[in-house]
Amino acid sequence: MIFSTQSQLNAFLIFIFCGAIVGLCSAFLSIIFLRNYQKKIVKIVFSAIFYSFFGIFFVFLLNFFNFGKFSVVLVCAYIVGFRWIKNITKKLVVILQNSWYNKIIRTLKAMSTKLKSKEKKTKNEISNES
Repeated sequence: MIFSTQSQLNAFLIFIFCGAIVGLCSAFLSIIFLRNYQKKIVKIVFSAIFYSFFGIFFVFLLNFFNFGKFSVVLVCAYIVGFRWIKNITKKLVVILQNSWYNKIIRTLKAMSTKLKSKEKKTKNEISNES
């Protein structure tokens, strides 16, 4: 039960806000690590690490703002904030992740062609000397 005398409304809004912040962190990490292009086992490890951080951060917030008193309402607020931001940023993350992936691929292709051309030059110089 939420009582205004114990500033539970403030705690509720703080938990929604912190869930939204964790959702933004999740979105940025999935962009940086190109989560959609990873193998299944790497996705599972990434998710396990992230959701363990998600739970530890919730326990920290629970102890800091609600004095360790567990409340289902605060859990729901934290999850609502997280899902709210994840749904808002879903399309943005896909667009940025695709552009990030394409830039990385272009850079790697350019580097590999430069290395191949250098190898050919050195092989030609070696064959000309002999």
